[in-house]
Amino acid sequence: MQKTMDNSLWVLLIVLLCVRVNSQSSGPPTAAALKRKWRDDLMCGTKYPLSDGNVTECNPLGQSPCCGADGRCGSTSRFCTCDGCVDYRDVNKWQAEGGQKWISGEREKCGSSYPLPDGNATECDPDGKYPCCSNKYKGECGYTALSCSCKDCVDYRDIQKWKEEGEKRWRDDSKCGVDYPLPDGNATECDPNGINPCCDGEGCGNTKDYCSCPGCIDYRDETRWREEGEKRWRDEDFYCGSQYPLPDGSATECNPDSNNPCCRDSHNTEGCGKTLYYCSCNECIDFRTVKDIRSSGRNCSFVDVGGFLKHTCLDEGSKRISFKCPQTETLYEVSMNNKFKLDNFTHVCEEDPHFYQACGFGTKITNNEVFCGGYVRHEEQEGRYSYVECEENCNINRTGDANLTGRNLCDDECDVDICDDESDCGGHQYGKSCLIDGKVVYDPPQALCTQVIESMCGGVNCTITEGTYTCNSSLDYRVMGENLTIPLFNFTRCSVFKYTKDNEMAYPVCINSIDQTNCTDKSRIAGWCLVGGFMSSISKFITCDSDHKPNIPVELCDDGLENECVLLENSDKDNNCKVHKHKMCDGKYDCPDKSDEQHPICGQMTINFTCKRRFYSDDHKKIPLKWLDDGVADCTNGEDENEKNWIVCKTEKFGEVIKESSGAEKCQDYFKCPSGSESGPNSERYVELDQLCDGVESCGMENRVCKVARDFPTIHKSAKQIGTVLDICQSNDDLSRLPCELRPHEKFLGKLDIYGISKTEIVNKVRVPESKVDCSRLFGESYVYLSCLGLCNEVNATCPLNDEKLLHDSCPGQFMDRIYTIVDKSRLTFVRKNDNGQYHYQNYYQCNNGRCIEYKNVCDLIDDCGDLSDEENCTNHMVCKETANKSKKHLIASQQKCDGIYDCFDLSDECNETCGKQILSSLMEKILCWTMGISAVILNFLTLLRGISATRQSRTGRILIIKALVTVISLGDLLIGVYLTVLSVYDSIVYGPDFCSQQAKWLTGTACSALGVISTLGSQLSLFAMTTLSVIRAYRMSQHRVRQTSKVNKRAIISAVLSVTAVFLVSLAVAVVPLVPSFEDYFVQAMYYDPNYKVFIGFPNKARHIDILNTYINSGENITRDMAWKEIGENVDKMFTQQYGKIGRKTVHFYGNDGNCLFKFFVRSDDARRSRASDSQTNITDIKGNFIVWFILAVNLACFISIVLCYLFIHAVNKKSAQKAASSQSPAAKKRNREMSSRISFIIGTDFLCWVPFIVISALHNLNAIDATHWYATLAMVVIPLNSVINPIIYDNDLSKAVSKKLKQIDLMIHSILDQDGNLVNYIHDKLLSRTENTTNNDVEMTQTPTLHEAETENDIEDAESCKMLK
Repeated sequence: MQKTMDNSLWVLLIVLLCVRVNSQSSGPPTAAALKRKWRDDLMCGTKYPLSDGNVTECNPLGQSPCCGADGRCGSTSRFCTCDGCVDYRDVNKWQAEGGQKWISGEREKCGSSYPLPDGNATECDPDGKYPCCSNKYKGECGYTALSCSCKDCVDYRDIQKWKEEGEKRWRDDSKCGVDYPLPDGNATECDPNGINPCCDGEGCGNTKDYCSCPGCIDYRDETRWREEGEKRWRDEDFYCGSQYPLPDGSATECNPDSNNPCCRDSHNTEGCGKTLYYCSCNECIDFRTVKDIRSSGRNCSFVDVGGFLKHTCLDEGSKRISFKCPQTETLYEVSMNNKFKLDNFTHVCEEDPHFYQACGFGTKITNNEVFCGGYVRHEEQEGRYSYVECEENCNINRTGDANLTGRNLCDDECDVDICDDESDCGGHQYGKSCLIDGKVVYDPPQALCTQVIESMCGGVNCTITEGTYTCNSSLDYRVMGENLTIPLFNFTRCSVFKYTKDNEMAYPVCINSIDQTNCTDKSRIAGWCLVGGFMSSISKFITCDSDHKPNIPVELCDDGLENECVLLENSDKDNNCKVHKHKMCDGKYDCPDKSDEQHPICGQMTINFTCKRRFYSDDHKKIPLKWLDDGVADCTNGEDENEKNWIVCKTEKFGEVIKESSGAEKCQDYFKCPSGSESGPNSERYVELDQLCDGVESCGMENRVCKVARDFPTIHKSAKQIGTVLDICQSNDDLSRLPCELRPHEKFLGKLDIYGISKTEIVNKVRVPESKVDCSRLFGESYVYLSCLGLCNEVNATCPLNDEKLLHDSCPGQFMDRIYTIVDKSRLTFVRKNDNGQYHYQNYYQCNNGRCIEYKNVCDLIDDCGDLSDEENCTNHMVCKETANKSKKHLIASQQKCDGIYDCFDLSDECNETCGKQILSSLMEKILCWTMGISAVILNFLTLLRGISATRQSRTGRILIIKALVTVISLGDLLIGVYLTVLSVYDSIVYGPDFCSQQAKWLTGTACSALGVISTLGSQLSLFAMTTLSVIRAYRMSQHRVRQTSKVNKRAIISAVLSVTAVFLVSLAVAVVPLVPSFEDYFVQAMYYDPNYKVFIGFPNKARHIDILNTYINSGENITRDMAWKEIGENVDKMFTQQYGKIGRKTVHFYGNDGNCLFKFFVRSDDARRSRASDSQTNITDIKGNFIVWFILAVNLACFISIVLCYLFIHAVNKKSAQKAASSQSPAAKKRNREMSSRISFIIGTDFLCWVPFIVISALHNLNAIDATHWYATLAMVVIPLNSVINPIIYDNDLSKAVSKKLKQIDLMIHSILDQDGNLVNYIHDKLLSRTENTTNNDVEMTQTPTLHEAETENDIEDAESCKMLK
């Protein structure tokens, strides 16, 4: 069974395989698969039978499908349609496949001679390249008139379709003319808007051979061309010149604003370019110059020529350019040599002693005597003057090369084959020179001691001995392929090897370039390094950024430092800049786009550390932090790799950052660049805290955040220019309202004769105030002009400009777009173009360090120079105290000093000799605070002790409660005294006049908050205890007066404790709740930050934080006006890295609103206790203040009203009781009742005078009816605490006695000092004595035992007891 199944499986597998193979091989049979019935030699018919005897056929699928009568295969009618011919093509199949009526091929056949399978004539493809058929023209399809327009020609194009598609009148193959007809029979034209718009009768083109020849047709529409702006250049192929005429027949130009602005109009080369080959040849035209001349509207204008301002004239017809001499109207033209350098002039300018005529034509500035090239010699040749320059001593014609110019001497480039022009430079000889037959002969360094060239001078000892420095000759190796060892000499080391002509000596003397070490001439030294373990100098010709260096690897330094280059890429990849790393961040621009000084590493430099770089450095400079401790010694002394000098700090996202470890510097966090800055959203760039808010953009917009963070004054730095008038008055709002006048601009600058500028100066007048003005609010150009014109009324407002003259080489490394010209006919200066393309004399201030800045950046509160020289002579600023002795100073405007807003990080703008504040602002406040504080402490302390003792001696339960509450009142008054005393100590002893600068410590500290709690607790204890006492006594008086006296028992003690505890807890809650962190959004006014985090100055409130965050985040995402302090803190934290601790931030607590640390009943409009707002402008929605303040004020007012009502009730009850018992009362009792009423009235009166006015003023202030901010300290610290001093004296009998005795002593002193007969003194004396006697008598009476009627009840006992201690 198993075997049968196995066999079945094998059979099934074989069947499936066969099916698979058969399916893969199925399909229609090809010609190759058919049995061949034809021969390869195209023979057919019965004459040439097959091997099987059958008739030979023709391949029906081949190019010869028909068998002719002569026994041959073919495709024409002679083979397909003759008698006896056989056509083996399958006509049915051909028709089924579409019946194509033309033959596809490289050159189609057509006509009756080439029949189709159905016997009809073959046609041509109507949409193909060859749509016409001519039987006479070889029976081929074509496109010319021979195929389309002859008698027997057939044009198979659909003329109707051609018309519907727009009647295109030109061909894509650029053929044109009558020989190439259109479907309508007319001549084919050329595309008027294409590259080749002209027809010469055969084809389309764009040169004058197609556009301007006899019979040529230019299909461009000249009228339309003019209407569309007369575009004079070609963007599609950059052709130019007379060979490529415009529609008006003139030569095509180049786009002056493109990257290829110059045209080389010659027969050999036509086109636009940007190199010297296109711009500086004799046939070349620089259309930038042409554009400048045309824009002037004249034939001659001052334009930039080779970096010099030239009076240039243009002949529009020939496009030839000529120049006017500097001081005359003489015109001259120039010719250039094949090196694109100046060759000759047509005229020589007179009155041009400094030869400014030669500047701008491939020449360079040489000195102040002869501006370009040195002293000049003229030689007349064929009506022109050849230009031959020389150095100062005119030692030039040593080689007899007439083309050698002085500018070429010692320019580090060989301009002749044997490099004679570089043989004697800087007092150093290179190679050997000698005189043979009266002619100077020169042997270059590469030719000495070699086998290739025989020395002409001789005299060189080529013998190699022990100790001789040797190398293998580069010349012998390259010419002969041999390694010849030659000696090295001082006169062969560091020689120039870059040649301007192609020769085998364009290499160093030695194969390994060792001759480029140990240079004798310091000017040729690039740097120093170890070579083979020995310190050696390295030639500047061999470093990686040198264009002298051959395309061979050169490694001389052991550490490879000479090859440490940085490739700085820009948008123009052809102009990427390559510089040695030590040329970067050195204050000099080595790249045209300044990228070597704007690289990110240049933003993080050492602060104090400087060193001499090993390459390209003559003096000590700061170095990038990236170079520190990186394994490469960049300083000559290697100190950049000394680990003792540096600390490694790790920062979030930014990796490791190395900093100086000098002084107390530590690793610190960094400010993260804002989103949307130049470095991009979420950029990894950052700013050190020391460089934050310094006015210099490190990220691109961090200073915008800084300005929002503080009340930065509006600064107008640039003056408005109206026409040719610089209007200082309209540049400032304060000046615009003053009478102003026009003054000549030369009054400010002095009369300067600037070639090309003075007669067309774009600013010739200045509009300034008629009289002196306050310059403290002026900045930039406004301040500079007015101070230098003597129009500032400040005594010390001197002109901040120095006397440095602006020369051509001033401001090194800056203004790469400078254009040179002559000033005062004696010196070379430079000008620049303004935004409108006008040349003008830039007004620059030269800093002490050589840097130049525009006038608008002088006296603008920013250290634009880097050495503060642009700000040090200005009187419109104040230097913050903390930076006064630092090199980097923080400047603020003078108007910001003492304006009530903190602008200095150390608060010195509001804390100085002119302004400032202490805890207690006036002398009267200090005296009252000390006096009232000490008095309240002493008197209430004694009262408190007596109260505690009296409470223990209470005879009844009700008296216990009353005396306990009276004791609490004394405790509250004592706390007020403690508050006043301690505050006075801090004001006079701890801080004194330094409080203003140290107020942050006080306002955010524990001491201030503790005093605030003490003062609030004391005032509320007194008020709540007094209210409770009043209610209890009124309640007692409302009860029946005759009842049993209760003893002091446990229940009475508990009631007293609960009453006191309740009063204390409620008072404590009022005092402490504002300090609970959960309620910070209602009570915290502001924050104080560590001054190192310079975004925040002073005490920014919530609204300021919101504005800062909105500016920083830019999008404003999730930053709303009702944000909580916690959320604000989290967002602020994101502005800084926090690798080294959290941001130093402290809360300005509730009691820190002012230095007196009081409960703040006066709510300002920007107070945090306002309801959190959604208004984007004011941050205020509830203009009525904070409901908590209103609640406390309402409670205090209710307490006062309760006290008044209770004592009025008590007074009424006592008065009624006294009237009923008037007949039985003793005189003493009646007097006691009167005294009792008097005291009650006094209690109500004093409380009214202290609390009610305060509550009313607080309400009016919070309703914005009045602004009582400045009254608060006096009301809260003098008026309200007054009760704390008066109460013990008035209501404590023993204290009253003590005061009486003191008054008697004062009375005796008065008698002994003053005249006894003085009426006023006697009157005062009598009153005091009378008051003392009454008080004493009353005290005696009050201590007497009451009558039976008076002592019948517990109420009388309580009255007698409480009268001794009552409030």
